[in-house]
Amino acid sequence: MKIYKAISLLLLLFAAAVAEAQTSVSGSVTDEQGNPLAGVTVTIPGTITGTITGESGNFSISLPDNVQSLNFSLVGFAGTEVAVADPQQQLNVVLKPADAAGPTMVTNSYCHNQTLDENIASVSVVGRDRIMKRPAKNVGNTLFGQGLGLTALQGSGHYADYNPTFYVRGLKTLTGESNLPLVLVDGVERSIDNITPYEVEQVTVLKDAAALALYGYKGVNGAINITTRRGRYNSKGVDVQYEHGFEHQVRRPEFVSAADFARAVNEAKINDGSSAYYTDEAIAAYESGRHPELFPNVDWQSETLRDWAHTNNFNITFYGGSKTSPCSTSTAIRASTTMATTTPTTALRTSSRAARCVRTSTST
Repeated sequence: MKIYKAISLLLLLFAAAVAEAQTSVSGSVTDEQGNPLAGVTVTIPGTITGTITGESGNFSISLPDNVQSLNFSLVGFAGTEVAVADPQQQLNVVLKPADAAGPTMVTNSYCHNQTLDENIASVSVVGRDRIMKRPAKNVGNTLFGQGLGLTALQGSGHYADYNPTFYVRGLKTLTGESNLPLVLVDGVERSIDNITPYEVEQVTVLKDAAALALYGYKGVNGAINITTRRGRYNSKGVDVQYEHGFEHQVRRPEFVSAADFARAVNEAKINDGSSAYYTDEAIAAYESGRHPELFPNVDWQSETLRDWAHTNNFNITFYGGSKTSPCSTSTAIRASTTMATTTPTTALRTSSRAARCVRTSTST
């Protein structure tokens, strides 16, 4: 009987020692915008012991004294290991999206992605960070000098016609349109004239036969595949952008007045041995402007051209998603005036995207 009492006492002492060797650690997990993240797996490194954050992003876990860090992971976000310096303090963890910290992805076709290390074809990837450094009317105007093997040519100085022409690895034939590459948006052939840079996640330039095999004869001149932004799992947020641009004619030619033009014509006539074409009374009427209907003296540059032209670009994007379905929607408004004194133009564009995926997991 005494032996059983001694064993029970030892077990109680061991349980008390184990309880004293663990400390409760609590905290919260959010994304970069400060939104709480639910369903984040919090584990002790090297073990399967852990917990999951609640709807408000809060968690609490018992941490042994010999452990000084915790692992945090969630689908769609980059996992991280956070050191626990003081278990008594609240632990605030911020998870970054997986696309901000993961490997560079190459989009070969619709829903077919590979990492840049896995891809053996000749491709060039222009990421969002490079696209957003250059404000432009559409995504095509951000690709000047971007992407190896991609040539972009601007054929007009008019803002409304800022739609460049692309060539991949130069010209193949002497006819113009037969040299144009295949342009895709999320794997679907379409125009990119109205796609703003804010909607784009990355641009992939496909250049050789291995990269273009899926497109057949249409990819003979290369392909430009634009991947648009997607929503993020278990998050929500709003992005607002505003750009203001202006145009100014640095050098504008100066033209003579109607009276000076008449004098020059008379001088040329006299030098040719002819009589003067304009009388002195007509030249005086041009100068005085008393009869503008009969003797007009109009500065057509001032009448038809402005000194400054302005462009305003507004873009607002709502993004978010649940555990299984990310979604995003955006609206872009462009209001511009030209150097010509015409009515200002306003363009409105909206786009929305949603995706749903089914995740499966296997444990052993």
